[in-house]
Amino acid sequence: MLVADSEASAKTLSATLQRAGHRVATAISLAGTIETLMRRGPFFDVVITSTRFDSSLGEDAIQYSRKFAAHAQLIVLHPIAGAPEDVELALSRQSIPDRLQTMRGWN
Repeated sequence: MLVADSEASAKTLSATLQRAGHRVATAISLAGTIETLMRRGPFFDVVITSTRFDSSLGEDAIQYSRKFAAHAQLIVLHPIAGAPEDVELALSRQSIPDRLQTMRGWN
């Protein structure tokens, strides 16, 4: 499951994960996140959130993931700002544009 705070981020991240062969359910609102986790949480292997950790959506996504998808791995991405190509490069880990790096030397 992918939880993002914008439709553009959700589309880009979802498309990238699907091209890699993953099935993806997305949510961009708290209500959508809770509903999806309540209905399908036990079936998720991974929950990814790219929302700001200090946002209510980010905190609630983590809380509800732990409750309804307890066995799933939880991945919290630092919010990625940039063009869709930058996001795809960062996710594929081929290279990370300098403007997206938060820690030098991370590859």
